[in-house]
Amino acid sequence: MPIQKALGRGRGSITVYPAGTEQQLLALTNIRKHFRDLDEVGFRLWLGGFPVALRFSRGYLNSAAVQCDQHIRNLKIFRDRLESDDENLSDRAFDELNRINTAKISTRFPRRLRKRVGSKNFDGAVRVIVDIATGQFIDFQDKDVEQFTRTMLGIKKVDNQMLGGTLGWLNDSVAPTLRDLSVMLGDHSFCEILQRYSDDDLDKARQEFIELFSGLAYFSNIISERLGKKLPGFSVISEILNVARAIELAWIFIAWCQMRRMPWVGNYLGILKALRMFRVALANQAVSTG
Repeated sequence: MPIQKALGRGRGSITVYPAGTEQQLLALTNIRKHFRDLDEVGFRLWLGGFPVALRFSRGYLNSAAVQCDQHIRNLKIFRDRLESDDENLSDRAFDELNRINTAKISTRFPRRLRKRVGSKNFDGAVRVIVDIATGQFIDFQDKDVEQFTRTMLGIKKVDNQMLGGTLGWLNDSVAPTLRDLSVMLGDHSFCEILQRYSDDDLDKARQEFIELFSGLAYFSNIISERLGKKLPGFSVISEILNVARAIELAWIFIAWCQMRRMPWVGNYLGILKALRMFRVALANQAVSTG
Protein backbone atom coordinates (compact mmCIF):
# COMPACT_ATOMS: atom_id res chain seq x y z
CA MET A 1 0.00 0.00 0.00
CA PRO A 2 1.26 3.53 -0.75
CA ILE A 3 2.18 5.68 2.22
CA GLN A 4 1.33 9.37 2.46
CA LYS A 5 4.18 11.42 4.02
CA ALA A 6 3.92 15.03 5.15
CA LEU A 7 6.71 17.37 4.03
CA GLY A 8 6.19 19.83 6.83
CA ARG A 9 3.99 22.85 7.48
CA GLY A 10 2.91 24.50 4.24
CA ARG A 11 4.89 22.09 2.07
CA GLY A 12 2.16 19.53 1.34
CA SER A 13 2.84 15.82 1.18
CA ILE A 14 4.18 13.06 -1.07
CA THR A 15 2.99 9.54 -1.78
CA VAL A 16 5.64 6.83 -1.41
CA TYR A 17 4.99 3.53 -3.19
CA PRO A 18 6.59 0.26 -2.02
CA ALA A 19 9.60 -1.03 -3.96
CA GLY A 20 8.69 -3.32 -6.85
CA THR A 21 5.34 -1.69 -7.62
CA GLU A 22 6.57 0.43 -10.53
CA GLN A 23 4.94 -1.73 -13.21
CA GLN A 24 1.63 -1.81 -11.35
CA LEU A 25 1.70 1.96 -10.92
CA LEU A 26 2.40 2.39 -14.65
CA ALA A 27 -0.47 0.01 -15.52
CA LEU A 28 -2.77 1.85 -13.13
CA THR A 29 -1.88 5.19 -14.70
CA ASN A 30 -2.54 3.88 -18.22
CA ILE A 31 -5.88 2.35 -17.25
CA ARG A 32 -7.07 5.51 -15.52
CA LYS A 33 -6.51 7.48 -18.71
CA HIS A 34 -9.58 5.72 -20.10
CA PHE A 35 -11.49 4.29 -17.13
CA ARG A 36 -12.28 5.86 -13.75
CA ASP A 37 -14.63 3.40 -12.09
CA LEU A 38 -12.87 1.53 -9.25
CA ASP A 39 -14.22 -1.91 -10.21
CA GLU A 40 -13.25 -1.27 -13.84
CA VAL A 41 -9.70 -0.37 -12.87
CA GLY A 42 -9.34 -3.17 -10.31
CA PHE A 43 -10.49 -5.94 -12.66
CA ARG A 44 -8.22 -4.73 -15.46
CA LEU A 45 -5.28 -4.74 -13.05
CA TRP A 46 -6.16 -8.33 -12.10
CA LEU A 47 -6.31 -9.33 -15.76
CA GLY A 48 -2.87 -7.79 -16.15
CA GLY A 49 -1.53 -10.08 -13.43
CA PHE A 50 -1.21 -7.58 -10.60
CA PRO A 51 -2.23 -8.37 -7.00
CA VAL A 52 -5.62 -6.88 -6.14
CA ALA A 53 -8.30 -7.34 -3.49
CA LEU A 54 -10.59 -10.36 -3.88
CA ARG A 55 -13.51 -8.13 -4.87
CA PHE A 56 -11.68 -7.24 -8.10
CA SER A 57 -10.80 -10.83 -9.08
CA ARG A 58 -13.03 -13.79 -8.25
CA GLY A 59 -15.53 -11.51 -6.52
CA TYR A 60 -15.93 -9.41 -9.67
CA LEU A 61 -16.12 -12.53 -11.86
CA ASN A 62 -18.81 -14.06 -9.65
CA SER A 63 -20.90 -10.89 -9.95
CA ALA A 64 -20.34 -10.82 -13.74
CA ALA A 65 -21.36 -14.48 -14.02
CA VAL A 66 -24.63 -13.86 -12.16
CA GLN A 67 -25.40 -10.91 -14.46
CA CYS A 68 -24.57 -12.87 -17.61
CA ASP A 69 -26.71 -15.85 -16.60
CA GLN A 70 -29.62 -13.50 -15.95
CA HIS A 71 -29.12 -11.84 -19.35
CA ILE A 72 -29.14 -15.25 -21.04
CA ARG A 73 -32.35 -16.22 -19.22
CA ASN A 74 -33.92 -12.97 -20.45
CA LEU A 75 -32.69 -13.66 -23.98
CA LYS A 76 -34.28 -17.12 -23.90
CA ILE A 77 -37.60 -15.55 -22.92
CA PHE A 78 -37.21 -12.99 -25.72
CA ARG A 79 -36.35 -15.69 -28.26
CA ASP A 80 -39.39 -17.73 -27.21
CA ARG A 81 -41.52 -14.64 -27.88
CA LEU A 82 -39.97 -14.28 -31.34
CA GLU A 83 -40.83 -17.91 -32.10
CA SER A 84 -44.25 -17.80 -30.48
CA ASP A 85 -47.34 -19.03 -32.36
CA ASP A 86 -49.14 -16.04 -30.86
CA GLU A 87 -48.74 -13.49 -33.67
CA ASN A 88 -49.39 -10.51 -31.40
CA LEU A 89 -46.64 -11.66 -29.05
CA SER A 90 -44.15 -12.43 -31.82
CA ASP A 91 -44.94 -9.18 -33.69
CA ARG A 92 -44.24 -7.13 -30.56
CA ALA A 93 -40.97 -9.01 -30.08
CA PHE A 94 -39.91 -8.34 -33.68
CA ASP A 95 -40.82 -4.66 -33.31
CA GLU A 96 -38.65 -4.54 -30.20
CA LEU A 97 -35.81 -6.20 -32.11
CA ASN A 98 -36.11 -3.76 -35.01
CA ARG A 99 -35.94 -0.74 -32.70
CA ILE A 100 -32.33 -1.49 -31.76
CA ASN A 101 -31.29 -0.45 -35.28
CA THR A 102 -31.73 3.19 -34.33
CA ALA A 103 -31.97 3.14 -30.52
CA LYS A 104 -29.36 5.01 -28.52
CA ILE A 105 -26.64 2.66 -27.25
CA SER A 106 -24.77 3.85 -24.16
CA THR A 107 -21.70 1.59 -24.32
CA ARG A 108 -18.88 1.72 -26.85
CA PHE A 109 -18.50 -1.94 -27.80
CA PRO A 110 -22.11 -2.53 -29.00
CA ARG A 111 -21.97 0.85 -30.77
CA ARG A 112 -18.88 -0.35 -32.64
CA LEU A 113 -20.66 -3.53 -33.68
CA ARG A 114 -23.63 -1.59 -35.04
CA LYS A 115 -21.35 0.79 -36.90
CA ARG A 116 -19.47 -2.14 -38.43
CA VAL A 117 -22.50 -3.99 -39.77
CA GLY A 118 -24.66 -0.92 -40.46
CA SER A 119 -27.89 0.03 -38.73
CA LYS A 120 -30.10 -1.77 -41.26
CA ASN A 121 -28.42 -5.10 -40.48
CA PHE A 122 -27.93 -4.71 -36.73
CA ASP A 123 -31.20 -6.37 -35.74
CA GLY A 124 -30.23 -9.41 -37.83
CA ALA A 125 -26.79 -9.48 -36.19
CA VAL A 126 -28.39 -9.30 -32.75
CA ARG A 127 -30.68 -12.21 -33.69
CA VAL A 128 -27.58 -14.28 -34.47
CA ILE A 129 -26.07 -13.28 -31.10
CA VAL A 130 -29.31 -14.23 -29.34
CA ASP A 131 -29.31 -17.65 -31.01
CA ILE A 132 -25.66 -18.25 -30.08
CA ALA A 133 -26.07 -17.10 -26.46
CA THR A 134 -29.16 -19.26 -25.89
CA GLY A 135 -27.67 -22.41 -27.42
CA GLN A 136 -29.95 -22.33 -30.46
CA PHE A 137 -27.61 -21.40 -33.32
CA ILE A 138 -27.44 -24.04 -36.05
CA ASP A 139 -26.62 -22.19 -39.26
CA PHE A 140 -27.17 -18.88 -41.02
CA GLN A 141 -30.57 -18.23 -42.56
CA ASP A 142 -29.02 -17.03 -45.81
CA LYS A 143 -25.83 -15.67 -47.40
CA ASP A 144 -26.63 -12.08 -46.44
CA VAL A 145 -26.89 -12.94 -42.75
CA GLU A 146 -23.61 -14.84 -42.95
CA GLN A 147 -21.93 -11.92 -44.67
CA PHE A 148 -22.86 -9.23 -42.15
CA THR A 149 -22.12 -11.61 -39.28
CA ARG A 150 -18.62 -12.06 -40.68
CA THR A 151 -18.36 -8.28 -40.98
CA MET A 152 -19.49 -7.87 -37.37
CA LEU A 153 -16.83 -10.36 -36.22
CA GLY A 154 -14.15 -8.75 -38.38
CA ILE A 155 -13.70 -11.98 -40.36
CA LYS A 156 -13.84 -10.79 -43.93
CA LYS A 157 -12.75 -13.07 -46.74
CA VAL A 158 -9.18 -12.46 -47.90
CA ASP A 159 -6.91 -12.97 -50.86
CA ASN A 160 -5.57 -16.53 -50.54
CA GLN A 161 -2.10 -15.18 -51.29
CA MET A 162 -2.04 -12.79 -48.32
CA LEU A 163 0.88 -13.62 -46.01
CA GLY A 164 1.74 -16.63 -48.10
CA GLY A 165 -1.71 -18.14 -47.76
CA THR A 166 -1.56 -18.41 -43.95
CA LEU A 167 -4.85 -16.52 -43.64
CA GLY A 168 -6.75 -18.77 -46.02
CA TRP A 169 -8.74 -20.18 -43.10
CA LEU A 170 -10.58 -16.86 -42.94
CA ASN A 171 -12.44 -17.88 -46.08
CA ASP A 172 -13.89 -20.98 -44.40
CA SER A 173 -17.43 -20.92 -43.05
CA VAL A 174 -17.69 -19.58 -39.48
CA ALA A 175 -20.96 -21.45 -38.88
CA PRO A 176 -19.38 -24.63 -37.39
CA THR A 177 -17.35 -22.63 -34.85
CA LEU A 178 -20.35 -20.51 -33.86
CA ARG A 179 -22.44 -23.68 -33.56
CA ASP A 180 -19.86 -25.20 -31.20
CA LEU A 181 -19.81 -21.99 -29.17
CA SER A 182 -23.60 -21.95 -29.04
CA VAL A 183 -23.80 -25.53 -27.78
CA MET A 184 -21.22 -24.73 -25.10
CA LEU A 185 -23.14 -21.67 -23.90
CA GLY A 186 -26.39 -23.59 -23.92
CA ASP A 187 -24.94 -26.41 -21.81
CA HIS A 188 -23.05 -24.42 -19.16
CA SER A 189 -24.08 -21.45 -17.06
CA PHE A 190 -21.35 -18.93 -16.29
CA CYS A 191 -21.79 -19.48 -12.55
CA GLU A 192 -21.25 -23.22 -13.03
CA ILE A 193 -18.10 -22.60 -15.07
CA LEU A 194 -16.55 -20.49 -12.32
CA GLN A 195 -17.49 -22.99 -9.60
CA ARG A 196 -15.41 -25.65 -11.36
CA TYR A 197 -12.27 -23.50 -11.18
CA SER A 198 -9.94 -23.43 -8.19
CA ASP A 199 -8.06 -20.19 -7.54
CA ASP A 200 -4.89 -21.70 -9.04
CA ASP A 201 -6.73 -22.90 -12.16
CA LEU A 202 -8.38 -19.51 -12.52
CA ASP A 203 -5.00 -17.78 -12.34
CA LYS A 204 -3.58 -20.11 -15.00
CA ALA A 205 -6.56 -19.41 -17.27
CA ARG A 206 -6.07 -15.68 -16.68
CA GLN A 207 -2.40 -15.89 -17.69
CA GLU A 208 -3.27 -17.77 -20.88
CA PHE A 209 -6.16 -15.45 -21.67
CA ILE A 210 -4.20 -12.22 -21.45
CA GLU A 211 -1.14 -13.69 -23.18
CA LEU A 212 -3.25 -15.07 -26.02
CA PHE A 213 -5.45 -12.04 -26.59
CA SER A 214 -2.79 -9.39 -26.03
CA GLY A 215 -0.39 -11.44 -28.15
CA LEU A 216 -2.88 -11.69 -31.02
CA ALA A 217 -3.60 -7.96 -30.72
CA TYR A 218 0.14 -7.20 -30.80
CA PHE A 219 0.63 -9.48 -33.81
CA SER A 220 -2.32 -7.82 -35.56
CA ASN A 221 -1.04 -4.29 -34.89
CA ILE A 222 2.47 -5.06 -36.15
CA ILE A 223 1.36 -6.87 -39.31
CA SER A 224 -1.38 -4.30 -40.03
CA GLU A 225 1.21 -1.53 -39.82
CA ARG A 226 3.47 -3.33 -42.26
CA LEU A 227 0.62 -4.14 -44.65
CA GLY A 228 -0.79 -0.63 -44.44
CA LYS A 229 -4.27 -1.96 -43.62
CA LYS A 230 -6.05 -3.78 -40.81
CA LEU A 231 -5.34 -7.49 -40.64
CA PRO A 232 -8.62 -9.37 -41.22
CA GLY A 233 -9.73 -11.66 -38.41
CA PHE A 234 -7.29 -10.25 -35.86
CA SER A 235 -7.79 -6.48 -35.67
CA VAL A 236 -11.14 -6.95 -33.89
CA ILE A 237 -9.26 -8.55 -30.95
CA SER A 238 -7.27 -5.38 -30.43
CA GLU A 239 -10.48 -3.38 -30.66
CA ILE A 240 -12.17 -5.53 -28.00
CA LEU A 241 -9.29 -5.06 -25.57
CA ASN A 242 -9.39 -1.31 -26.11
CA VAL A 243 -13.11 -0.52 -26.01
CA ALA A 244 -14.84 -3.31 -24.06
CA ARG A 245 -15.91 -2.56 -20.49
CA ALA A 246 -14.61 -4.66 -17.62
CA ILE A 247 -17.95 -6.50 -17.36
CA GLU A 248 -17.73 -7.43 -21.06
CA LEU A 249 -14.13 -8.59 -20.65
CA ALA A 250 -15.22 -10.64 -17.64
CA TRP A 251 -17.90 -12.37 -19.72
CA ILE A 252 -15.40 -13.12 -22.48
CA PHE A 253 -12.91 -14.41 -19.94
CA ILE A 254 -15.42 -16.75 -18.29
CA ALA A 255 -16.42 -18.08 -21.72
CA TRP A 256 -12.71 -18.60 -22.40
CA CYS A 257 -12.41 -20.62 -19.16
CA GLN A 258 -14.85 -23.12 -20.64
CA MET A 259 -13.60 -22.88 -24.23
CA ARG A 260 -10.02 -23.79 -23.33
CA ARG A 261 -11.34 -27.16 -22.11
CA MET A 262 -13.30 -27.90 -25.26
CA PRO A 263 -11.76 -30.19 -27.93
CA TRP A 264 -12.85 -27.92 -30.79
CA VAL A 265 -10.71 -25.01 -29.60
CA GLY A 266 -7.71 -26.81 -31.04
CA ASN A 267 -4.06 -26.31 -30.23
CA TYR A 268 -4.25 -22.91 -28.57
CA LEU A 269 -1.06 -23.73 -26.66
CA GLY A 270 0.64 -23.98 -30.05
CA ILE A 271 -0.67 -20.51 -30.88
CA LEU A 272 0.75 -19.18 -27.61
CA LYS A 273 4.12 -20.68 -28.47
CA ALA A 274 4.03 -19.12 -31.94
CA LEU A 275 3.17 -15.70 -30.48
CA ARG A 276 6.12 -15.93 -28.08
CA MET A 277 8.42 -16.81 -30.97
CA PHE A 278 7.03 -13.85 -32.94
CA ARG A 279 7.91 -11.45 -30.12
CA VAL A 280 11.40 -12.93 -29.80
CA ALA A 281 11.97 -12.66 -33.56
CA LEU A 282 10.92 -9.00 -33.54
CA ALA A 283 13.17 -8.28 -30.57
CA ASN A 284 16.13 -9.97 -32.28
CA GLN A 285 15.40 -8.05 -35.46
CA ALA A 286 15.37 -4.77 -33.56
CA VAL A 287 18.74 -5.61 -31.95
CA SER A 288 20.35 -6.56 -35.27
CA THR A 289 19.15 -3.40 -37.02
CA GLY A 290 19.54 -1.07 -34.05
